[in-house]
Amino acid sequence: MATTVTDANLTVTITDSVTLNGQSYGNTNTLTVASIDEVYNRVVEVPISAFTAIVQLGTTGQGSITAANAKYIRITNLDDTNYVNLKVFGTDAMVVKLEAGKSFILGGVSFDAIASADIAQGAVSHNAAFVISAEATVAACDVEVFVASV
Repeated sequence: MATTVTDANLTVTITDSVTLNGQSYGNTNTLTVASIDEVYNRVVEVPISAFTAIVQLGTTGQGSITAANAKYIRITNLDDTNYVNLKVFGTDAMVVKLEAGKSFILGGVSFDAIASADIAQGAVSHNAAFVISAEATVAACDVEVFVASV
């Protein structure tokens, strides 16, 4: 059976806007990612006091997102009050505090999480992220996960 899915462009638009003392500040930036043929999108309830995998990047297979093919990842905290901790890890790991209503965006899966002293020595080497997990700290929170891949 041949596929009937046609590759499409993903368009991401970010607009910042604030007016202070009558003066407008901000900008609109648009990114287009070509040849997207797979989308993973769901809302996940994140429990308290334990990191729970919300995105797993593997090689191939049903239900798996191929790490090398992930071109855009967005995680949005849908809670209106509480934050969640996001842990992005593969060879290295980093943890990001995602406040209520805010989004965390990765343009792919390459990142580095090393000590600042190592960065000063120029020892940055990008490693692929394979799992993103989340942990709520006060009360369970819903997060939206969106991944587009080629």
